Amino acid sequence: MISDRIFKTKTFHRLSVIGFFATYFLLSLPCFGEPNEITIALCQDSENVYPWTLQSRPGLNNILLKIIEKKVGVSFDFISAPWQRCQLMMKTGKVDGMFAASFLFERQEFGVYPMLGAVIDPGKSLMTDGFSLYRRRNDMSVNWDGKTLNTNGSIGVQRGRSVAVMLQELKAEIDFGSNHTEDNFRKLLLGRLAAVALRTSDGDRILATNREFNGKIEKLPTPLSEKPFYLVFSTQFYAEHREKAQDVWRMIEQVRNSPDYAVIENSFR
Repeated sequence: MISDRIFKTKTFHRLSVIGFFATYFLLSLPCFGEPNEITIALCQDSENVYPWTLQSRPGLNNILLKIIEKKVGVSFDFISAPWQRCQLMMKTGKVDGMFAASFLFERQEFGVYPMLGAVIDPGKSLMTDGFSLYRRRNDMSVNWDGKTLNTNGSIGVQRGRSVAVMLQELKAEIDFGSNHTEDNFRKLLLGRLAAVALRTSDGDRILATNREFNGKIEKLPTPLSEKPFYLVFSTQFYAEHREKAQDVWRMIEQVRNSPDYAVIENSFR
């Protein structure tokens, strides 16, 4: 058994009063099945990706999925692991899916995304986020204008991140040595990295809240990418529970676009 299972239902007492009542209203959404018909093991990144996935409390993605599980007739079992390991666990059938994953063609070898025919369906994403490039403050040797990338050294990237594919296509030198945001920022300040590529929401939060980096590191104004992120099911799970997977994706879209879930998002701190 995997020892690092997290986020049981009791942790949701941490929701704000506003979020609690919003959740109550969302429970009135129509059901696709009976509660707790099946348990679905889902792997999430063990790194904090604010506000979507957190280790100390449920992130917004966990809250959204907990809201829909009773409406779809499933029970989600959240498992925390490094992102690269999440992908390996799904590939080997140790978990039924993972979140939140951007779309990569190569991931379709072992995972199933919500599709509209032959193309991805962004309407059924969990959320939209992006990646940005961070450099030492006023280091003009590092530049990105949306087309051309200039650096004077390697770029720190967390293992398993889709942005690494993009950077490699831009002929950038990649450093996968550190998987923690703070460690990559420290390497940047020490001059061991020319830049760091991070999920924008997480990088911005660290810069705003951590005095160690505030004022010393800056984000380039042009994002590396902005894209939707999905709950992806393993090919094994999808083959056995195709209709249930489709129900989950449909309810994700319905809840995410509801006014009551917007209250939860706006009240989340």
